[in-house]
Amino acid sequence: MAKSITGRVVNGVGAPLSGVAVSIAQSDQPHRDIAAITAADGTFRLNGLKPGTYLLEAHALGLTGSTSVRLSSNRQSKAEISLV
Repeated sequence: MAKSITGRVVNGVGAPLSGVAVSIAQSDQPHRDIAAITAADGTFRLNGLKPGTYLLEAHALGLTGSTSVRLSSNRQSKAEISLV
């Protein structure tokens, strides 16, 4: 069953950032795909994922941020990416 990762992109002081492209890759895959654009409240949702470890990256306004997320078969995962 496909799972999802939900999350939020914020700036260095914790304010949400909208319109930020979030890219995703499974840890054993070298390519990145733009998978989501953040909403006005900085949130995003990545659907249709298989269990595994994913690297999420966000880039906007010359700032970057990333986080690693473990998606298990029995629950959804949440992530927060801070752009600095």
